Amino acid sequence: MMKVGYRGPVAVLLALVLAWASCSPAALAEGSRNRTAAAPARAVPLETRLELMLRTMKIARDWHIEAPSRSALIAGAIEGLLARVDPEAELYTRADLRRIARFAIGPRAGVGLEVRRDPPERRAGRKGYRVVTARDGSPAARVGLKAGDLITHIDGQPAGEIPYLAMTRVLLEGAPGATIRLAVERAGSDQAPEDIVLERTASNSVDVSVDEVATGITRVRIAALSATTAADLSRSWGAYVAGSDGARRSRGVVLDLRSTAVAGSDGVRAVADAFLQSGPVLRTASRSDGGDRQESAKPGDLVDGRPIVVLVDGGTSGGAEMLASALQEGRRARLVGTKTAGRGALRTLVALDRNGRKGILRLTTERLLTPSGAAIEGKGVTPDIVIDQLPASSACRTLDIEDEAVPGWCVPRTVAQDTQLQRAISTLDEPLVAAQQDAETSKP
Repeated sequence: MMKVGYRGPVAVLLALVLAWASCSPAALAEGSRNRTAAAPARAVPLETRLELMLRTMKIARDWHIEAPSRSALIAGAIEGLLARVDPEAELYTRADLRRIARFAIGPRAGVGLEVRRDPPERRAGRKGYRVVTARDGSPAARVGLKAGDLITHIDGQPAGEIPYLAMTRVLLEGAPGATIRLAVERAGSDQAPEDIVLERTASNSVDVSVDEVATGITRVRIAALSATTAADLSRSWGAYVAGSDGARRSRGVVLDLRSTAVAGSDGVRAVADAFLQSGPVLRTASRSDGGDRQESAKPGDLVDGRPIVVLVDGGTSGGAEMLASALQEGRRARLVGTKTAGRGALRTLVALDRNGRKGILRLTTERLLTPSGAAIEGKGVTPDIVIDQLPASSACRTLDIEDEAVPGWCVPRTVAQDTQLQRAISTLDEPLVAAQQDAETSKP
């Protein structure tokens, strides 16, 4: 999403820096003396800090053993500003955008990865991109890339040197059939980085599926959340109920949100509303004209009051975390699995001028909250029942298991192999769960 507008403090800072960069050292020193003589006894704190920044840049320019260029100093000042405000913020100049646009044309295909930059305090000198989740059925999922894995290089280039838009719009996506080579440090492993070759392919993933996993237990798998997910969910559930005796006698639902891809907040609201009769389904915080936003469920329950258990893991991210917390805090569902990713921030591209010709900033403009107002970013959502997947495989996602016939290849787990799913099924069999759900759904 591109928003057009101005950001006053940033514009002021850039103007000051650019003005300083055009001055000679002598002119800068003379201007500093004049300002000092004319300044009141008590300087405004902001002016003091800006003066400190300009003096620091001057000393770096005049005294460092390797004289930095003006462009390097200005770039460093901007990068430092953004890093302090938002560790994942980035500035894209007009030249940067032209380079990205030149490659992001023609037919597109991807490898099914959602990635993020690590905050500086967690990078430990290994700058790169952390995997948030891999899409069902994608090349990334088949080779076992999963939440927490760190991509250190891509096609031999250090990943930390690659801007986010170039990483996601040019390298991880591109011409169908083309391959990319990743160096990946596996999460929780002290082994050397693996070299993984992926082929960009058109996605054939089904975002919503419904099936029976045990007698009277229905699994609803949501692989990705988008603006159309609620409609897909309603259509899939309706077809299942109409065509299956098992659905008609269904006594409980497992909503599987493990490794669910990130989405905006609007799609989340509609899906949460499908399961909730009342109560909050969406809560966000922002500084836009609307400010903080909270929306409540409308009457109507897609699954007619059946008890629900939600499966989550470290790949449950963003909108999926908000959905899980809405069902948990609304006492509509119990959560089973492991702690979620803690990705509760939405980032926007903001133009530096009215038409974006001078460049754009990518920065956080909205935060996702649980219905009670707790932050999701950096904290995640903790399940009611914490259970790891067994038998564990460090080479595959929670949903998958290593193929015995093809080592290094991951295939979906069967119901019998899925420990977390089995625990969710047994939770639905607990009389207390059914009684609690009956009480909640019978409320006027």
